[in-house]
Amino acid sequence: MRRPIPPADTAARIAGPLATLLVALGFGWLATGLIGDFLLPRPAPVVDIERDPLRVAGQLAALDFSAPRQTAASAPANLLLAGIAASADPRLARALIRRDGQPDILVLAVGEEISAGTRVDRIERDAVVLTGPAGHSRLTLPQPAGTAPAAPDHD
Repeated sequence: MRRPIPPADTAARIAGPLATLLVALGFGWLATGLIGDFLLPRPAPVVDIERDPLRVAGQLAALDFSAPRQTAASAPANLLLAGIAASADPRLARALIRRDGQPDILVLAVGEEISAGTRVDRIERDAVVLTGPAGHSRLTLPQPAGTAPAAPDHD
């Protein structure tokens, strides 16, 4: 006498094909990622990055931070432009400004206030334009000793 074979459990029937499908999907995802990295071009960087840190360090070491150089009489005399992180997108640009007598450097974006009524209006490649009660003023980066200041841009 033969015993009847019991019907297979539903979970056991679909477990094998489901595992095979998951493994196939995983390999497909991995292959797509690898092929995409090789075939698709990488986007260009948004900002031109200086690749020679020794040259940049030499330029920073040559700067004279003891005397702020300002091109407008209305610029606050106690502010020194220590550095600029320029960007084509004004939301990403930052100005590094130090007040005389204070060791801290302020990192400011466009629209932020430096002192009562004085705000950063625009951040350029080599200068920062401030807006205050006396109108627009311009802070420029200190020039290394022995170099002539750059000619101002006429917009």
